Amino acid sequence: MKDQARVVVIGGGVIGCSILYYLTKLGWTDVVLVEKAELTAGTTWHAAGNVHLAEDSPALNRINLLSWKLYRALEAETGESVGWHHTGSIRIAKTRKTLDRYAEIAKSVRHVGIEYEMIGLDDIKRLHPLVELDGILGAAFVRDDGVLDPSMTTHAFARLARGRGAEIYRQTRVTALDQKPSGDWQVVTDKGAIRAEVVVIAAGFWSPVVAAMAGVQVPIVPTERQYLVTEAIPAVAALEFELPMFRDFEVPFYFRQEQKGMLIGVHEAHTPYCFVDGIPDDFAQELFPVDLVRGEHSLKAALARMPLLGQVGIKSEICGPTSRTPDLSGLMGPVPDRRNLHIVAGYTAGISHGAAIGLMAAEWIVDGEPGIDASPLDIGRFGGYATKRYIRSMLGEAHVFGTIDRSAERQAGRPARASPLYHRLKQRGAVYGARMGWECPMWFAGRANETAAPGDADAALAAAIGECGAVRAGAGVMDITATAKYEVSGPGADAYLDRLCANRLPPLGGIARSPMLNERGRMSGFVTLARIGAQRFYLTAPALAELRLLAWMQRHLPANGTVRVENVTARDGALLLAGPKAREVLGRISDAKLANGAFPWNTVREIDAGYAPTLALRFNAIGELGWELYHGMEFHAGIYDALVDAGADHAIADFGLRAYDTMRLEKAVPAWGADFTADQTPLAVGLGGFVAWDKEEFIGRDALVAERRKAAPPTLAYVAVDVEKLCADVGRLAFDGDRSIGIVRSSAYSAALKKALAFVAMEHGFGQPGSSVAFEIFGKLARGQVLSGAVFDPDDVRAAA
Repeated sequence: MKDQARVVVIGGGVIGCSILYYLTKLGWTDVVLVEKAELTAGTTWHAAGNVHLAEDSPALNRINLLSWKLYRALEAETGESVGWHHTGSIRIAKTRKTLDRYAEIAKSVRHVGIEYEMIGLDDIKRLHPLVELDGILGAAFVRDDGVLDPSMTTHAFARLARGRGAEIYRQTRVTALDQKPSGDWQVVTDKGAIRAEVVVIAAGFWSPVVAAMAGVQVPIVPTERQYLVTEAIPAVAALEFELPMFRDFEVPFYFRQEQKGMLIGVHEAHTPYCFVDGIPDDFAQELFPVDLVRGEHSLKAALARMPLLGQVGIKSEICGPTSRTPDLSGLMGPVPDRRNLHIVAGYTAGISHGAAIGLMAAEWIVDGEPGIDASPLDIGRFGGYATKRYIRSMLGEAHVFGTIDRSAERQAGRPARASPLYHRLKQRGAVYGARMGWECPMWFAGRANETAAPGDADAALAAAIGECGAVRAGAGVMDITATAKYEVSGPGADAYLDRLCANRLPPLGGIARSPMLNERGRMSGFVTLARIGAQRFYLTAPALAELRLLAWMQRHLPANGTVRVENVTARDGALLLAGPKAREVLGRISDAKLANGAFPWNTVREIDAGYAPTLALRFNAIGELGWELYHGMEFHAGIYDALVDAGADHAIADFGLRAYDTMRLEKAVPAWGADFTADQTPLAVGLGGFVAWDKEEFIGRDALVAERRKAAPPTLAYVAVDVEKLCADVGRLAFDGDRSIGIVRSSAYSAALKKALAFVAMEHGFGQPGSSVAFEIFGKLARGQVLSGAVFDPDDVRAAA
């Protein structure tokens, strides 16, 4: 066995072997995989092998489609078979809500290239003549869904990786992970130790156990899954075509053809946890006793839908362990605070995703970022709050693929993180949403309807309009504690950040905004930097970027220890005070000089606010006079109370994220994570003005300069939409005639403009300023026009007042 390798992959399932193969394909051949038992042990060997393409997330749909294409290319280019069966799948709807949901996502799924259509009862019967149609209103048909052989797929990846120089060590148990001062890892096994530059934990439900060796908590719990395979069914054997997979997510259950019989996926009403007291050391390729009683409702529904299932015997029954994360999507990416450690695990459909996940994980290691948006899978989307109790709470709400409505605000697992103002603002009518575990005020029901529910779109819109009006007319205060915050300091801080940031660093007391790019010129992050000392900076970023950006900055830390990066998100509270009366309000609780000459726009000062020392940034993204105030969490409630009291005669208002986003859109300010992500460049989203093109060196410069020479117009369009009534949601897609040409990233209703505003990710060739675009709202077409700049205060007169 080698004692040194560039990468060690831990886990020999389909994900681990896929990562190993794509690392070698990208040119990293000094790589090894260690597996405690045999390849496919754990979950892969007993997986059903279902491949699904369509979800209600454009990013996940792109990942699914990429995986499907990679599997087909793998077979065509290498001759290796993965046992592909093209069957298609039917997803039935028995309620109008489900049918409308399937219809709503149809066009957005087709937009990324997946064949997805709504079908009626006649088509269901034609495609699957053996099912009963009672109670079905309609269905979605995904033409290119199918089935892979899990074992064939895993061994194909393994053989191809070995052929390119990788080594695989079976029956080799990892017993310890030790990171050296150099950043390299010592992977200790029962056969010896391997020193590695990078370690990838791809051990399925074993991943939390392995990660704990490195002091890392992984938000995965092991659960059981079970399915049955029937004996041959004469009516199935007599068909001249393979039956499509048949899914009912409202029960839920699924069944599909398996040779001449059927495979029935039996789901439980409640999450069937396993290994609650720990995984036995010798567990590898064992199964659990099947328990059909707990899945009785699911099995009965399947038998009623296809009565022939109840007329034959059971050939085999499977109940084995698998993994679940809080949102049923897998984990991928570098671990914050553990340089060169990656986690790739927790996939409910690892076979389906396997090829894409392997390639994206390999790209993340080799190139610093995946080639496409990985945000729905980024391990950084969960923090330390994602304990086992949190995961179980989330899974209590939904634990089966296809049962989560990703467009809705989930209520489980809350509150996980909350500022000291949580209960106070709740009493003032705050309706909360969760961002990186933080409870964030979305809007205030007291302005619209005291009994409004979190999902009440009309009440939320009315509240946001009122809050925007109050801020624009006088002053408003918002709890922005969820904002990601970092301190970067040390004798090498200036040079370090200058290399990471595409923009120039601010002078002492100044503020700058900058993309942080990878080598491809794409944005790993977008930050606000305030220089608060000669070699000391305070950085902020959107809440969702907290751990992802931390991992990125840690990856580039110099080895000489001259730079310190500290995540202070949980240490510091934060408030946004904004509006034309903001200076008067803040002046009543602070002795600081706040006039324009002493405290101009885009500057930072340490001031007193009430009884607290506060870092005040004269900056915001909503185009108003105002300050972002950062301070120790112990001062947070006191500063808020002081501001509210000081602004009483100016009718100071609480405002939430809905109003903030509305005002941000009125100022044409796109947000990382909402309007653009790590797979886009500053030029593509119109942020080239935040790049210092005359800087000689920063990460990603060469790629960005090359893109600039092409002079391609931005693909993120800023659009005003004519709406018949108050409406913030302009749908999922933008159209040119019947053709979908863009995906709506964010939208809001502007009462000042009496139109809806949206950022839309357009196809190349569309979205030029002045051009027209259409949207489908409530089943009707609405016209929109692409704008060239902000509709509110385009010259920044108010912010700089």
